Amino acid sequence: MYLRSRDSIVLNSNPFMSFIDDPKTEYNNQLVRSTNMLISALRFLKSLRAGILEPEVYHLNPAKSNNDRFRTVTRLLPSAISWYGAYFFKAFPLDMSQYSNLFNATRIPEKDKDRLFKDESAKHILVIKNGNFFTFDVFDQNGNILDAGHIYKCMKYIVEDIKVTTPDFPVSYLTSENRNTWANAREQMMQCGNSSAMNRIDSALFALILDDAKPGSDPINLFRNMLYGDGSNRWFDKCFQLIVAKDGKAAVNFEHSWGDGVAVLRFFNEIFQDSTQNPRITPNYSTNAKVDPSQSMAYHRQTGCTVASYESCSTSAFRHGRTETIRPATSATKECSEAFSKTPLSSNLRPLLDKCSSMHNELTKNAAMGQGFDRHLFALKYLAAEKNMKMPAIFKDSSYQLINHIIISTSTLSSPAAEVGGFGPVVKDGLGIGYLITDDMAASVVTSYPPNRDGPDSTPNPRIAPNYSTNAKVDSSQSVTKIGGFDSTFIRSEVFGHRKEHENENGSNIQTNIIVPTLSYRRQLYRLLPLK
Repeated sequence: MYLRSRDSIVLNSNPFMSFIDDPKTEYNNQLVRSTNMLISALRFLKSLRAGILEPEVYHLNPAKSNNDRFRTVTRLLPSAISWYGAYFFKAFPLDMSQYSNLFNATRIPEKDKDRLFKDESAKHILVIKNGNFFTFDVFDQNGNILDAGHIYKCMKYIVEDIKVTTPDFPVSYLTSENRNTWANAREQMMQCGNSSAMNRIDSALFALILDDAKPGSDPINLFRNMLYGDGSNRWFDKCFQLIVAKDGKAAVNFEHSWGDGVAVLRFFNEIFQDSTQNPRITPNYSTNAKVDPSQSMAYHRQTGCTVASYESCSTSAFRHGRTETIRPATSATKECSEAFSKTPLSSNLRPLLDKCSSMHNELTKNAAMGQGFDRHLFALKYLAAEKNMKMPAIFKDSSYQLINHIIISTSTLSSPAAEVGGFGPVVKDGLGIGYLITDDMAASVVTSYPPNRDGPDSTPNPRIAPNYSTNAKVDSSQSVTKIGGFDSTFIRSEVFGHRKEHENENGSNIQTNIIVPTLSYRRQLYRLLPLK
C-alpha cells in the first residue's frame, strides 16, 4: 500500500513524534542534545543487533509481570518455551521484526512502486544542515561505538565551525515530490555520476537534521517544523530523521512504509531516557568566556556603565607572534550586564549569557588567528609617526581615543604551579585584573590607583565561585565528509569535476568532489558533491 502510492510522502505518509525538553535546561542546546541523542541511538542499535535489547511485551497485569522476577524467569527459559513462561505471567511478547528496518534503510523512488533499500554494513551517520550533507563514521571496524568526545568534535565542526549556506536548488526538495517525478529525476542523477554519493546517503544509519528554526513553546510552530519544516533541510526517504532545532527542540519524523509507530515509539522512549539520564556530553561552557563578561557585569553593577575592556591573546602560533587584543565589551555583554543588574528571571538570563559567551569565544578565536584589528591599527599609527606623516584622522577620532582608554585590562594564565598573578592598571582610573582558572576554582588579583578604589590596600586575593569547564577529550583524526550542495543552474553543462582539499581547525582532512551533470530535468540541473 505505502510503496505503491504515488503521492508525496510528506503529510500523506510520514508522521512525527516530538520530544519534551531535557529536564536539565542547560542540556537543551542544539549541539549537546543532538550529540547525546545520537550516541543514545547508537547504543540502542548496538543492543538491538547484539540481541540484548529487552523484548517488547504487552503486560495484561503490569503489577504482576512488569518486574525483575518476570524478566529473570523468562531470561532463564529456553527460547522455544519462553513464550509460555510469559503467558503464565499474563504477559504477551510482541513481534519485533520491524526493528531491523529502523536503521541503515531508505525508501528508493521507482516508477509505479518504490522499494526499500538496506545496507547494515554501513557505519556512518548522515547529518543535514542548511541543505548540505555531511557524513562521518560512528562505529569502528569492530562494531564498537566511537568515543563520545570524538563524535562530539565531529558534530561541533558541523554545528559551529563550518559555515554553509543553503544551495540555490536543494535536491532535498525532490524527496517531497510525487514519487514518479522523484523517481525520474533520481534516475537521471544516477546516470550522471552521482551513484556513489546517493549510496552514501541511502546507506547511512539515519538522518540527523540540524535546523536553524526555533519553534519555542508555540505548539503550531513545533508541529509545522517537525511534520514538514524546511524541505531543503530534510530527506524524507530515510528510515527516520532525528530533527534537532536551534533551541534544542527535538523530534523523530519517520518514513512509514517499513514499519509502524510501535517500533519507533520504543526507540523514541529509549533514547530520551538514555540521553537525559546518562548524557555522554555535558554543556561545554568555557570558563574564560564566563569570567571576562562577569568582570564587565560587576563593573556595570557598580557604576552603571559599560567601558572599554582589554584582554590579551597570544598569537604565538605565528612566527615572532606576540599578542592580539580581545574586546570583551560587546553589545551582547552590555545587554547581559544590564539584565543582570535588573535581576530578571533566571530563565531569561541563560540565553543572554550563552550569547555573550559565544561572542567572546568567536572574538578569542579570531584574535588567536591574527584576525583582530588593534595590532593592525597600532602598526599603521606607528608607521605614520615613524615616517613623520600626517596622522590619519581615525587616530584623532574621539571613538578611537575612547576604546583605547582601557578601563578594564585583564589577562589570564594557566599553570598547576601558579597560585595567582597580577599587574597594574593601564590608565589611572582603570583596573588591572589578573586571574587564574583551574578545574575547581578561579582566583584573581584586582589592582587600582587611589582614589579609584573602594577597599583597603593589600586586600587578600578574592576567590570567586568555581566555574567548571567540560571540554571533551577527543581524537581529532576523525574526518567529516561534506556531500551536500546540490545546487546548479538552468543551463546544460558537460560533466566535469575538480577536487578541493582543506583542513578544519583540528587538522581533519575534508575532501569535496564536485560533479555538475548534464541533466535535462524539467526545472533545473542539480549538483551533487559525492564522497571520494
